[in-house]
Amino acid sequence: GAEEFAESNCRLPQLRTEIWEGFVLANFDPDAAPFAPPVETFRKYFENFRLADMKVVHTLEFDSEWNWKVL
Repeated sequence: GAEEFAESNCRLPQLRTEIWEGFVLANFDPDAAPFAPPVETFRKYFENFRLADMKVVHTLEFDSEWNWKVL
């Protein structure tokens, strides 16, 4: 066996997740405010786009200072 193996050192970090309009959002900060409540005020601007029904056709990657990540 592996006598020096510490199972507690081999765990993935826990993420907070939310699903909003079909998007899965993840945040490493357990104390971050929820994503959905602040953006609910903008829901009326997105209603006609049916975001939850959209399909991915292109992806972009860039660095940001945002707390929430869209997956």
